Amino acid sequence: IDSSYFRATLYAGDCYWLTERHEDAIVFYKKAVEMQPGLLEPRKFLTDAYMSTESWALALDACIDGILVYPDAGMFTRLDSISKMLGKKFDRHWMARQNSLNQMRVDQLELKEEPWSYYRDAKLKIEEYCDEAGVIIKQNKITTKDYLETYSWEYMLQYASGEDFDFAKKMEKEGNLDCYVFISMFHYSVYDQFVDFVSNNRDKAKYYIKNYLMQ
Repeated sequence: IDSSYFRATLYAGDCYWLTERHEDAIVFYKKAVEMQPGLLEPRKFLTDAYMSTESWALALDACIDGILVYPDAGMFTRLDSISKMLGKKFDRHWMARQNSLNQMRVDQLELKEEPWSYYRDAKLKIEEYCDEAGVIIKQNKITTKDYLETYSWEYMLQYASGEDFDFAKKMEKEGNLDCYVFISMFHYSVYDQFVDFVSNNRDKAKYYIKNYLMQ
């Protein structure tokens, strides 16, 4: 009745999926993506449908596009499976952290554990140049980084040691620290920064996933 109704279009794809008509499901999932390009849900289902038809190259593109909407853990699980089918090894290079992230609108407790104490200190050094979302909007003499999160890592890595930080240091050296902190180390509290980064660096983010996280 209403061909522009997103939810009905998505559910039509689900109906075809459940009856194992995966090619037809793909048609409707692609329509759903076009209707709501900023939603992860249809991209997740489209990835699954491509995987079910063993269309691995298309599944890879759909999966990466989904990650660039929102780096959901489930999408990285899919990327791992796709990578194996393409003869590649996937490593997100994620590591656990015991502290909350620097946020402009949140007062956080002082950290004494190094090197994360330097991560926390970075906020005090750069906050006057940031907007409330943590995007550095003013030119300054402290850093060329555009975001609170990337500057916090840049400052911390000067003092960090140990193999846990080797990949982050490599990415900083190669100009991909922003990709690392927003994709590999994504956290929902930096979502505003992530969205701004992807909107201005989509090709760079895709290259990072295909050439650094997949080997």
